[in-house]
Amino acid sequence: MSTLRRRFEFGTKAETLRRVGEYDSSLFIPVFEFFSVSDWAAGKSAWLLRLREKFGGQLVAVRSSAADEDGAHSSMAGAYTSVLNVPADDPETVSAAVEEVLASYGATAGSGDQILVQTMVTGIDAAGVITTHCIDDGAPYYVINYDSLSGRTDTVTGGIGAHKAVVIHRESGEVQVHSPRVRAMLWLARRIESITGPVPMDIEFALRTDGTPCLFQVRRLSTAKAWDISVSARVRESLEGVETFILGRLGPRQGLLGDRSILGNMPDWNPAEMIGAVPKTLAFSLYRRLITERVWREARAKMGYRNPVAEELMVGLAGRPYIDVRSSLNSFLPADLDEAVGSRLVNSEIELLNDKPEWHDRIEFEIAPTILDFSTNRFLVEAYGSELSATDRHHIVERLRALTARTLTRGAHGTIDWASERIHDLATYQSTRILGKNSGGEIADLHGILALLEECRKIGTFSFSILARHCFVAEALLRSAVDRGALRAERVTEFKRSIRTIAGDLTHSMSEVAAGRADQAAFLARFGHVRPGTYDITSPRYDDRPALFSDCVETEFHEYPPFTPTLSEAAALQSLLTEARLPIDSNAFFDYATKEIAQREFAKFVFSRNISDALERLTVWGTTHSLTRDDLSHLDIDWLENIVAGTAAALDRGALRERLARNRDKWERDLPVRISYIVRSVDDLYVVPVHRALPSFVTRGQITGVGRVVEATETAGDLRGVVVCIENADPGFDWIFSRGIAGLVTKFGGTNSHMAIRCAEFGLPAAIGCGELLYEEICAAHRIELDCVNQILRPAV
Repeated sequence: MSTLRRRFEFGTKAETLRRVGEYDSSLFIPVFEFFSVSDWAAGKSAWLLRLREKFGGQLVAVRSSAADEDGAHSSMAGAYTSVLNVPADDPETVSAAVEEVLASYGATAGSGDQILVQTMVTGIDAAGVITTHCIDDGAPYYVINYDSLSGRTDTVTGGIGAHKAVVIHRESGEVQVHSPRVRAMLWLARRIESITGPVPMDIEFALRTDGTPCLFQVRRLSTAKAWDISVSARVRESLEGVETFILGRLGPRQGLLGDRSILGNMPDWNPAEMIGAVPKTLAFSLYRRLITERVWREARAKMGYRNPVAEELMVGLAGRPYIDVRSSLNSFLPADLDEAVGSRLVNSEIELLNDKPEWHDRIEFEIAPTILDFSTNRFLVEAYGSELSATDRHHIVERLRALTARTLTRGAHGTIDWASERIHDLATYQSTRILGKNSGGEIADLHGILALLEECRKIGTFSFSILARHCFVAEALLRSAVDRGALRAERVTEFKRSIRTIAGDLTHSMSEVAAGRADQAAFLARFGHVRPGTYDITSPRYDDRPALFSDCVETEFHEYPPFTPTLSEAAALQSLLTEARLPIDSNAFFDYATKEIAQREFAKFVFSRNISDALERLTVWGTTHSLTRDDLSHLDIDWLENIVAGTAAALDRGALRERLARNRDKWERDLPVRISYIVRSVDDLYVVPVHRALPSFVTRGQITGVGRVVEATETAGDLRGVVVCIENADPGFDWIFSRGIAGLVTKFGGTNSHMAIRCAEFGLPAAIGCGELLYEEICAAHRIELDCVNQILRPAV
């Protein structure tokens, strides 16, 4: 007798469910019944009686099962109505529910369309949807979206409520899936595939409280016809290379304290925020050259921190930028800290981040004590009391005390005035430099581009790195002053609003130009270099945006008076400064914090001009080779250096185009790869939780309003009263503040990011860095509720 099983055939929703159950009776499929439109029309009373007898006193779901709903070429997902919690023994209610579903079929309903009636399942632990491939590109991943909070079965399919998501590579082993709940979901998907064969599918399911998977629906993915069939092999090849790399990167490393590392896309210099989750070659190589190659550690070393010599901060995993957290943590240690103590501290910090991955974008505030603030002693006890001895903690505190004292020092022996002077020197150079058009020959033109970038690195980003660290110092001291009761959070907000930054000047000046009270040419001479996406050559600068001043909202300029602490606040803060033995009084501290926040923003504004001008000159050079901005976005800076040095044949147009084509191809091949936002082991390459972050809420504002996504390529728009959603917190988006927006939500960004400072300055409610999953939910909503007081960000009802 043949053991061959006949090929599985999909049908309507109801027919497919019946056939799956016939193949495997051990699967839990809630009891169901179905009938056609013509059956209902011919025997409505008989069907009502049959349903009453079959389902007794139970609640049922009355669902669509149309002929065109779950086909291989069209899913019609969500197009038709489902009615839940219908009492089966109430004929009138059942009849009304059936008629409601039938009405959703519209005029095209055929006699063969069906109605599915299914027992409502109780005792739900989780419910959701599994797709056996990524629906947009067919990448080889199980994508599981589920709700484990509400006890309902329709929150994911209905797009309501909070949910979780995890992406699992199709070749992953169960041992790599650490959650028993997710293992059960994966088992269900693979069990159904063993019945249907390797057909891309969408599976609606629930898990009961005893862990039993319940199957509600199986349908083919209609998007499969558009997929590139080579995507699975490309993803596998990329992951094999990444796996080999991280196995060598995460373990012990000579010259670095700490036994292992973790990689994340948002710690420290936040590359996902600044250059994007999958940046093109030029943006990645610029960010590396100007910051993460050496500037990050050399600037900190000048301030008195440890210098992990020869280490780079950022690595690339399948085209995605990640920060090596161990390297970052090493650079936050005082240079004179005992190495044995430093090793124990770094190991403890790595373990805390391993347990609290949601803190990956706030390392300096939740994981690593980078200065002595007013809560450091308590933090070390609470966070690392069991790993560090009292002697260790005392040694750390004393080294941090000396480093913080040096940091707060002004004048020739400090770094704050030194870095500020260099930034102002660079601004002076820029104001007197005449760039004009490229000239002097191709090599000379490329040399001029590289000279702009080298000047940016040696003066601009180096000085900015120091000023940014001072800004973190000020923020940490302010936070700990609130924590210790010396200041109220509202008063810190008032203090930040009193600080005038260059970004505030930009917004006010833009409004003045739009109102006809200021000269447009003068504005562009000062601010024209700004672009959303500082490192993105495809993003137009302000002076290349014809509609920049359209739809500007005339805003009244508020010059907030200097912040003056009350006598009790000054006394309380002075008491903390004295207790910490820091060489600064309360008045001088507010002066320090004011200067640092303003200087950080000015420094970013200044160094970005060099980058922007270099990108424009590169664009002009590219036209001589018939290269577009998009072509040039796949060029790497090292290759330009090789041209200038004569070691590359890139002046041969064929060789240049071949190089660009290879880089473009690699970027496109890496796009379908999914990797966790934090990589703690090889498992995080194959089991990828979609990040649902804890946003940083700015101000104490509350707003419910219409949401709108604004892309980096947009040049204008009427945003009055809108809650704007942007992916990152780049300064180039400052134009939105001249449009009368009501609030701001960003996907990426930290508590001390540019946009956090801007929103504090304007008193604008904002949620900075809400993560992938929450950001997608918010962007899909028409209206958004943003409540900074109660730390709520969600779609509005």
